[in-house]
Amino acid sequence: MIVSRFRKGRAFEREIRPAHIPFRRETDVTLIRLMVVYITLFALAGCATVRIDDADPRAAFAERRGDYLTTGVFSVETRSVLFLLGSEAPRCERSPSDCISLLYQVGDQDTESILAVLSELSLAKALRTEQAARGTDSDEVIADYLNAARFAYAFLFLDARPPEERALENRQTRVRDYYNFSVERVATLVFQRTRRADAPVMPVEGTVRDIGQWSLTIGRVEPRLQRGTERLASIVSPTRLQIRGLQNAYRRDGLGGELVAVWTPDVSGQHDLPMRDIGFSPATVLLEFEGEGLDQVLSRREARLLILDPNRSRTTWVRGQHVPVAANFSASYALWLSRAGFRRQGLLSTLGRDTSLMHPRIHLMQPYDPDRFTVIMLHGLASSPEAWANLANEVLGDATLRDHFQIWQVHYPTNLPIAINHLEIRYALERTLAAVDARGQARAGRDMILIGHSMGGVIARLLILEGSEDIWMETLGVPEDSDRRAALAPLEPYIRFEPLEGVSRSVFLASPHAGTPFAGNWLSRFVTRLVRLPADVILRIAAVAEAIAQDLPESAERLRGTPTSIHQLDAANPFLQATSRLGIAPGIDYHSIIARNDPSDPPENSSDGVVPFASAYLPGAASTLLVNAGHSVQQTPEAIVEIRRILHLHLVEHGLIKPPEVRHLHLEGPERGPRPTRDPDTGIPVR
Repeated sequence: MIVSRFRKGRAFEREIRPAHIPFRRETDVTLIRLMVVYITLFALAGCATVRIDDADPRAAFAERRGDYLTTGVFSVETRSVLFLLGSEAPRCERSPSDCISLLYQVGDQDTESILAVLSELSLAKALRTEQAARGTDSDEVIADYLNAARFAYAFLFLDARPPEERALENRQTRVRDYYNFSVERVATLVFQRTRRADAPVMPVEGTVRDIGQWSLTIGRVEPRLQRGTERLASIVSPTRLQIRGLQNAYRRDGLGGELVAVWTPDVSGQHDLPMRDIGFSPATVLLEFEGEGLDQVLSRREARLLILDPNRSRTTWVRGQHVPVAANFSASYALWLSRAGFRRQGLLSTLGRDTSLMHPRIHLMQPYDPDRFTVIMLHGLASSPEAWANLANEVLGDATLRDHFQIWQVHYPTNLPIAINHLEIRYALERTLAAVDARGQARAGRDMILIGHSMGGVIARLLILEGSEDIWMETLGVPEDSDRRAALAPLEPYIRFEPLEGVSRSVFLASPHAGTPFAGNWLSRFVTRLVRLPADVILRIAAVAEAIAQDLPESAERLRGTPTSIHQLDAANPFLQATSRLGIAPGIDYHSIIARNDPSDPPENSSDGVVPFASAYLPGAASTLLVNAGHSVQQTPEAIVEIRRILHLHLVEHGLIKPPEVRHLHLEGPERGPRPTRDPDTGIPVR
């Protein structure tokens, strides 16, 4: 009897007649027999059921390119090999050791595929071992990564097919990544271990370290102790960093584990030069495995660790193969900026509340190279080297520029009067150049390029002016043979202008060469009251004021008011008025990048919100570009592209590269993006 209940809760019974039962039983038995026959035949046939469903192409590409390193699931090729060997991929993911042992027994069946699978399985084992060890540098963890690197190395360089024959294969790219990651982990864990001991300042070539059954020898070491540092403090993996604030992260594909070497600053006080290496530099590590051929490499446990400087070594030789050296060029710069605390320091320095920055410092973004041209960057008011973050990164992101230029960033206290900062920056640069190139014969000290933003551009221009006599005569009314010169001698260093030796080009960005009304408004006057100057600077200003009081009473009175950089940026300031009339020395090319807030304003009446066009414009410039942007124009793509163009031009003019070929792509469809145009009245390019 079958009982059915409806939602209303009313039940009823339906009686099934006994006469019907025999008929249903016979039907059921027949159906069951047919199903048994069908299942038996299907099993005996051994056929797989194949069907096709719609799929997202992106998912197909993701599966094709995915592997254990990126997704935690073995690659398609590894799963295929494991299937043919009777092993299930999930079981191998849980216990890679068992599957590695199985692959060792396979023999010489498709050695290339077996090596690729062994490298991925070994990497999976190393990752699981390290996770279980909770970040410790045990012998087992390092040995597992050495094994993974060895199988990848054998696949890349000891197989019958050389790497160039597999250049377009996804599998080779993946195996290269297994090698690079494993090498990076070996280097990091070995350094972590040795740092706890009484480690030397730098890894020493020829040092042998025993790691379980492995023997690891330190091979070539290219990085050198950085200037102003004591020892190698740590190494950092860029793969474990998420960089924010830089538009792009520049790296070079190739062989090797990418690292950042972090150096301990020298706080002994013995290093009194104004220059410093930034203390963070890119490094690339490689592992070479001993043995004549595949069998020896796989049977021996001997390896050499090479530590390369990717700024010096673009390529290297491995087993007769010329391969590119991998590198990350942005991570070291980003680490320096993130740990330097420049933003807070820039503001406090402007107000005179930061005593850690009393004099200019010259930060070398990479260890000094005598064969590279030098680009010197000067930031603006209330700023710091952080203002150049994207511009400097984009310059070094260009492989051609990176090979031919090095960047020095000047960090100076922006509260000091411009005349004093100009003098101290000039002195700091001269001392730096004398320290790195005492004979003055290196390319680095010749044909240098100054790049200045805002007040930094004003100072950059002062560094390449000539015409001190014009100020003595026209501004002060004191001829060269006048007896008053002796009385005014204390003033002479601050109004002596001659081009800094070695500079042949300068770029000015949003620079108020003739001053800015912003420096005289109520907000600037209010901020000026908050600014403090160091005691020694106040004494220097007072001494000059006292010396010139009799001959130049008005100037002396102005100096007694303790002028700051903000005072001297005022368009009415006599110092700025006098220097704006001086000319740039012959033989020095200069370029202007001027910002305009409102694109509808005529250039001659425009402003970037701080600096008017008329103050930033310099007649006779080799090029002038007007960018529709605010005062921080150095951060814009238009300004970055223009500076890269100027630097490429510098190389062309020195015969180091050929002029770029102009190629026009004939594409169908509408144009994309506005072309650079020229202002109809001034003819200045506008982007």
